[in-house]
Amino acid sequence: MGSEFHGQPKWWTTVLETTNHIFTVIFTAEMLLKLLALGCIEYLGEAFNVFDFVVVIIGLSEYTGNSRAGGLSVLRGFRVLRVFKLLKKAKGLQMLVKTVLKACADAATLGLLVLLFISINALIGKQLFSGKIFDDDGKESRLHF
Repeated sequence: MGSEFHGQPKWWTTVLETTNHIFTVIFTAEMLLKLLALGCIEYLGEAFNVFDFVVVIIGLSEYTGNSRAGGLSVLRGFRVLRVFKLLKKAKGLQMLVKTVLKACADAATLGLLVLLFISINALIGKQLFSGKIFDDDGKESRLHF
């Protein structure tokens, strides 16, 4: 769904619109079946079901108005996040995601340290090279801090 590009052929636009219709029908059918099976209270009690409900409502709302004028077609990308529903069942994938999140926290600390290092060096460079700099010809150079 996120493969639109400038100057795309008409057949590709047709393929994308057709797959959008198909996925909207599948997700709507899934939502309705779960609502009938679980009931409204139990269905909305789980966070992933609420997310699915929002995705379906966004998909259906594209058909009620002018989807070309609105920005709702951009929200189709949230369908990709449905993959995270697999995290509940796949223990190995849970462990991998936890490891990546822990590494991201450590990388953020390292990024802040690098930013501090760059800022200090920029201040030192500004202090050392703040005077007028002359070219080899003796003219004042525009390339300075």
